[in-house]
Amino acid sequence: MSLEFTEESLKKAFCDSLACTGIGAARANCDALMSELVKKVVPLEKQEAFPEELQICATRVCTSEPYGWRVMQRPPVINDASTFQNLFDAWFTRVVRPPVISTP
Repeated sequence: MSLEFTEESLKKAFCDSLACTGIGAARANCDALMSELVKKVVPLEKQEAFPEELQICATRVCTSEPYGWRVMQRPPVINDASTFQNLFDAWFTRVVRPPVISTP
């Protein structure tokens, strides 16, 4: 049984995905992190690999319990103006989908 697919549960899954990448602020206070610039928070040496790493973490988190959702394999595009809220709104909410429910 998967967690209900709501904006609140999506936001939690996004924060869990960010935490999976090693961004400690996502665990501590994800709401405060949302307005931050991605390239300001993600260390310079990790910025190039971060989109793919976030994609991998989103897939790992969202397809596992308690979520059980589907994730399209399309890494985010991050530029100098990208905030974590932008990533949630423009990428995460578009690539994460509720589970397919088969009917008999």
